[in-house]
Amino acid sequence: MDSSRESKSGILIGALLAVVQPAHAADLIVFSAAALKGAFEKLPEQYFAASGDHVRLIYGTAGQVHDRAVSGESLDLVIATALISSSAPLAAGPA
Repeated sequence: MDSSRESKSGILIGALLAVVQPAHAADLIVFSAAALKGAFEKLPEQYFAASGDHVRLIYGTAGQVHDRAVSGESLDLVIATALISSSAPLAAGPA
């Protein structure tokens, strides 16, 4: 990935995480497609340095991310394609 694209990805991810309020302390759970793993490589370290909270990244195929997100599994943020994110509403997981 070129540095301009990486920079744009970092800004987008930072903006998304800035608006996410974890339901419980210190562990932000993020589901994402494995294709984005490179873009998120430094995210946990940077987020911890800025907030003191941890980020737990869970990667999978788009289908796996979708299945986990709609199953009601505890999560704070899902990063998915428009096709996946519009196919079914997220289940209300534990608060």
